[in-house]
Amino acid sequence: MNDIATGDASYVIGRKGTGKTALVQYLSDTSSTDLHVSKLTFKNFPFNELYSQGNDSYRRPNQYITIWKLIIYSAACKLIARSSKCDPLTRDRILKAFPNPDGDNLGTIIGQWISGDFGINVLGTGINISKWFKEKKKTTIQEKVENLEQFVVKNIPNQTFLVLFDELDEDYKDIFETYNKSEYLDLLTSLFKAVQDVRSITKEHRLYPVVFLRDDIYDLLQDPDKNKWRDFQVDLEWTPESMKGLLSHRLAKAIGKQSDDFDCLWYSIFNRGAVRYSDGKKTTRSFDYITMSTQGRPRDYINYLRECAALELKRSRREISAETIKDADKLYSNYLRKELIDEIHGIIPDIGKVLSIFSETRKWILSIDEFKKAYDERVQAGGVQIKDVDMVLKTLFYFSIIGNVVRVGVHIFRHVRPEAELNFKEKIVVHRGLMKSLQII
Repeated sequence: MNDIATGDASYVIGRKGTGKTALVQYLSDTSSTDLHVSKLTFKNFPFNELYSQGNDSYRRPNQYITIWKLIIYSAACKLIARSSKCDPLTRDRILKAFPNPDGDNLGTIIGQWISGDFGINVLGTGINISKWFKEKKKTTIQEKVENLEQFVVKNIPNQTFLVLFDELDEDYKDIFETYNKSEYLDLLTSLFKAVQDVRSITKEHRLYPVVFLRDDIYDLLQDPDKNKWRDFQVDLEWTPESMKGLLSHRLAKAIGKQSDDFDCLWYSIFNRGAVRYSDGKKTTRSFDYITMSTQGRPRDYINYLRECAALELKRSRREISAETIKDADKLYSNYLRKELIDEIHGIIPDIGKVLSIFSETRKWILSIDEFKKAYDERVQAGGVQIKDVDMVLKTLFYFSIIGNVVRVGVHIFRHVRPEAELNFKEKIVVHRGLMKSLQII
């Protein structure tokens, strides 16, 4: 969060459920006299509005850079108008050019800019927004954006201005068939490059556009400048220790205690008894047992704890017992399965049918050939759309649905080792958190 506020981070990359939107919301809620934040969300956004605004003077995938810069500078103008250091005449010009929309949804804002016929007199040039989009000569649009750019550089106060782009995965569900040629990926690549451009132009000022994006979508973006993006990239990753810090904070708030001692807070709601697993042959602490079923994301832990609390409230209404933790495992497993299907269906539309392979084999460890044989049978029967079984296996590994078996008792999952890649020479193992929902155990 500090990297975002100081301009050291322009791209925040992380899996679904790792806290991207939480960061956006927190920064938006903590706006102050020196920190001005514009939160632009793509949820339910009509992407066709942006696809139709491509600049033909640019080659793919750069054709949307102009429209993104328009959005960034327009959002910046709105923020400048809110600043107490903004000149009153400048504020009046901005408010006339950008009247308040009906909401902060990006679709609402852009829709108003496209359909509206209000004049902009930012530089005394009488720019008309509606004509920007109706002009057949795209270079004219570029010139207008350059004028707006000059206005922002000239009038931005000595404060911090954040323009945050969130929930960019709304159009992801439609790209699986042609993802290498997708307009959607071109649109996102243009956004990353527009952010680069704005940073270089406003480097003497604190205007920081920031993109929050899922890591699986980010990995699909291909561009010669991608290495340059890494200088301003932050990956959201969680360790068991950082997760304990998050849970300590959440539990302290829920219980009403002023403490950051994890064990003290954890065992104020959990029984201290060990939890048995592996047919009762092994035992472990309750936190470690829960960790084995999660994929290490805040959302996973919070959902597991909610299931535990709901069950125990129906039982003793006292500390959460080891038996309740194990019973909640099945409820959590159903949640995790649904969560992963929602996350992956944009790449594998038949992900539910793919997961059923594990249910039918009733195995949690199997060979690559065994999986391929079962998958090919579904392809021949027309039960699945994607014929490339290697691509399916790589995707399952990418999202930690499966891992590699290195040796007995040693498994590699990508959520633990993000740099790992699927080894086709080793057996695969189903993630423990999915076993009960897949009826393997």
